Amino acid sequence: MAMEQVVHVRVADVQTGAVLPCRLRIRDASGQVHVPLGYLHDPSVRPGEEVGGHLVEGGKVWVYVDGSCEVRLPPGRVCIEVRRGLQYTPIETVEDRGQGRIAIRIGLGRAIESPPGWCWADTRAHWLSPAAAALEGAAEGLELVHVLATRWDTPGLPRLANLLDFSGQQVALERHGCKVVVNTYQRGGAWGDLALLHCHRVVFPLVAGEPGFEHYTLADWCYQCHRKGGLVVWPDFPGLMGERLPLALLGEIDAIEWSAQSFAIAEELYAASGESGSIESSAPELGSSDSPSDVEQKAPVPRRPRDRKLSGLDLWYALLNTGRPLAIVGASGKLSNATPLGAVRTATYLATVEAGRSSGPSADGLTLANWVAAVKRGQTYATSNPVLRWQVNGEEHVWRLTGAGNSPSWPADTLNLHAEARSVWPFSRLELICGGQVLATAVATSFEALPGQPGKDAKCSNTNDNRGASKYQVWRAELSWRLHKVELAQLPSNWLALRCWSENLLVAHTSPIWISGTPRLSAADRELLEDALRQSEATVVSWPHPRRDQLLQRLKQARRLLAQATAAG
Repeated sequence: MAMEQVVHVRVADVQTGAVLPCRLRIRDASGQVHVPLGYLHDPSVRPGEEVGGHLVEGGKVWVYVDGSCEVRLPPGRVCIEVRRGLQYTPIETVEDRGQGRIAIRIGLGRAIESPPGWCWADTRAHWLSPAAAALEGAAEGLELVHVLATRWDTPGLPRLANLLDFSGQQVALERHGCKVVVNTYQRGGAWGDLALLHCHRVVFPLVAGEPGFEHYTLADWCYQCHRKGGLVVWPDFPGLMGERLPLALLGEIDAIEWSAQSFAIAEELYAASGESGSIESSAPELGSSDSPSDVEQKAPVPRRPRDRKLSGLDLWYALLNTGRPLAIVGASGKLSNATPLGAVRTATYLATVEAGRSSGPSADGLTLANWVAAVKRGQTYATSNPVLRWQVNGEEHVWRLTGAGNSPSWPADTLNLHAEARSVWPFSRLELICGGQVLATAVATSFEALPGQPGKDAKCSNTNDNRGASKYQVWRAELSWRLHKVELAQLPSNWLALRCWSENLLVAHTSPIWISGTPRLSAADRELLEDALRQSEATVVSWPHPRRDQLLQRLKQARRLLAQATAAG
């Protein structure tokens, strides 16, 4: 048998020559997987165990490298697969390693360009060290990763994972072009969980009902986070209504999170378990458990009748139709090596956009403060694959087209919107919606492009300049839409949004683009929100709490606001 040798593998950008952090997988001619030195052949996929540096996806073992590694390989043909985020073309190349060849060089081409001013972030991951988060984040094309610490009660695992890494409003570590910040994840049990980002200090308690904190509510967490400019996120939306729905209606929650599970199917069913009395989601697992509620030992919550189905999209749209500006953020919710960072991610436009005009990319670049401010302004979209781009009346990435008194501030009598979605992975269609209703649809088609020429059709390229270059596929959908001001009253609501689908799976969604100041709440929206508030009330009246009267008062305030929105619409 031929002797194995240690081979140096290097992955670099075909345009710049810069070494690229990435994830890779190497197999020999017999199909045997070879992992680089210092990595595991059989990494754990259990939540909280050995998290970092590996990915097990669809039965395949991948490793994360900083762009170079050493691996023992036999002579002969080896197959190397390389991935790097959403903008580089995924490759699978075969290299013939003759005896004595001890170096393999791989070029990775950028397939899709992002316009300046955007930042790619994962807003929630657990169990990763800052160093592992920076490496994996860079390899997945992220510039910012939020690692969230909390208290866990899983036997055999650390009970206070990442808490000593807390960095709050400072970057904990920056490496490979990726910033890592550590904040906290508050576990609320029956009341619902919250992610508190950009807090100036750790907010306690980490778990509702801890001794000495029995009187605390989710509202207390929100108040403490907001007091110093923090960002409150409703994770794994929608989940249990608990106290979160009234808080969202009252403006105490800044964003909803689309995680690797929450919108994987259009609807989630929340039902009471007949044996334990705990409430669990029947949404199917995606490779592994990605929700913190699947790791913790669940405390019993009050039994209640089986809930009707709640669509996460419909609930979010109904909240937007009350006039609440809830942004969307994307998160992997990573708990184990079974989920990649950025499986769902947040694209954030860091420039200030007012009255339909952008200030241009921030001179400060990416800072935690300007990232949080941009999310609060709703300048985000969440995606698992497609990269979006749009213009309104020639201005790129507009989020609000309202002026004084929330009246339309378009410079002309007509609103012209053009949108495009591109992806290195197949998707089906791009849609423009208003208030949840589809206004326009574009079917995605594919074209061949060349490395080093992002998004450019290979048919338009000079073949003499690209001899030997491997073509790759890019999927693209484009749509254009026009609205006259006199037609505003005919729209179902006062906001637009873009979203992409891969068959029946949501793969991208923007935060709302506000076009006038009058929200329009339909009867179906009102019924859905009233039903969700009844679920919140069932928790309040069934679950003992020292401040039950205040919780009920908050529910009354939320219902009063809903009634006002109904009257206005």
